Amino acid sequence: MSLLPKSHNDHHSPKGTRIDDEPIDHLRLWEEFRKGSEAAFIEVYNQYFQILYDYSFRLTSNKPLCKDCIQDLFYKLRKNRSALPSVQSPKAFLIKSIRNQLLNEIKKSKRSDSLSEASINQPFLVTPSHETVIIARQFSQSQLRRISWAIAKLTARQREAIHFFFYEELGYSEIADIMGMTSTRAARNLIYRSLKAIRLTLDK
Repeated sequence: MSLLPKSHNDHHSPKGTRIDDEPIDHLRLWEEFRKGSEAAFIEVYNQYFQILYDYSFRLTSNKPLCKDCIQDLFYKLRKNRSALPSVQSPKAFLIKSIRNQLLNEIKKSKRSDSLSEASINQPFLVTPSHETVIIARQFSQSQLRRISWAIAKLTARQREAIHFFFYEELGYSEIADIMGMTSTRAARNLIYRSLKAIRLTLDK
């Protein structure tokens, strides 16, 4: 029997839901969860599940794998809560955790051929958040297509960095940590090069 809250369906939360919009002190909530509060654990799960699912689906189109990895992550977090670190950004910590877990599962699946080629070789996808869609109304359809085309021409790593910076609003140090970079400067340079590549594509 699962010890986790009931699984979310894909449509329970709108794409691009942002935790900053919720009137919750997330650092305090994280600390309460670490100290053993079951109510805090459920709140953390409910607040972050959709963000983690949306991110996971950008790495692989295998929905069951995404959901299984998130459920397994929260099971491990709940089981080992007393050993969890005190963090500055619970969101960044959870994204890094699910990223590592999902990439490990994808690597294992490649070795065992248990997943289809299409579901594990999907390039990192960047799709507009709710806020971006609202802003996008200021642009014509042709302009939006050109922007999407420019982003699609980036490498998967560049698209992932762009996603973290603009859609998740993570800082350079958090992006560097999640993506396994050696320094904050490396994350800043990656995003700079990504934006420069987008501009060059749009100028053609």
